[in-house]
Amino acid sequence: MELKDKIKKYRKDNGLTQQELGDKLGLGRSTIAEIERGRIKGKLAIINKFSVLSGMSLSSLMDNNNEENIAVGNHEALDILLDTMIEKEIIKSDNKIPEEYYSIIIGLLEKELNLKREKATK
Repeated sequence: MELKDKIKKYRKDNGLTQQELGDKLGLGRSTIAEIERGRIKGKLAIINKFSVLSGMSLSSLMDNNNEENIAVGNHEALDILLDTMIEKEIIKSDNKIPEEYYSIIIGLLEKELNLKREKATK
């Protein structure tokens, strides 16, 4: 299931209008409509907000999505991941990253490096 379908299913399952979901995410109704139609690619910041609202993990939301369907700005993915890990107190005040999260962070860094190399060759 693509991200657009997951968002629409969540909205309908929870009896929300596009406007109500937009209000919860800080987006307009038309933006939600465009996301559900697949016309607006999911920015990682929006996906993160939806993840927090729905309780779905970022990885489950991004499963079955081609990387080109997720619009990521320079280092945006890493910033969001770190902010989320700090907010959820996975990373404590000593800034030590628990070992079980190493593979997630390395995977994200590898994707960022691939995007950086792709941009450099264009």
